[in-house]
Amino acid sequence: MDVKATVDVGQNTKELLESAGGTVSKLIEELANTLGMTVEKIFPYYIKQAYIKGLTWLISWSIFEIVVLLITLISLKLIFVYDKRDEEDFATAAGIVCIISLIVFVIGVGVGAYNMADWIAMIKNPQYLAIQSLISDAGKLIRK
Repeated sequence: MDVKATVDVGQNTKELLESAGGTVSKLIEELANTLGMTVEKIFPYYIKQAYIKGLTWLISWSIFEIVVLLITLISLKLIFVYDKRDEEDFATAAGIVCIISLIVFVIGVGVGAYNMADWIAMIKNPQYLAIQSLISDAGKLIRK
């Protein structure tokens, strides 16, 4: 079975995708009708959504990592402050917080390293994710 897929992201896009028999094109038209818009206007929305999704994930992850790193550094400082004051209970609590936040930070770096390429691809090439999302949403119409 030979399946062709073509995409035209220009203003005059009549059909975004073609397959043998035009099944995908019909599903996309049905999806566009369900959303109350034309096929020509639906693809730019998917592109914007892909870009926003990549940017949101990247910024959220960055903020999360900065906050966890700050918690780690503050609790590390508190260990030394409480240790100098001979307040062992507070130094122990700060040490536990420091260890936990350090573990969360390292796991977060791993998650970021694993997903970073996808997030940057969403920002640099949102058309790819837009096509995937469009096909996925059109495929959901088949399952109904």
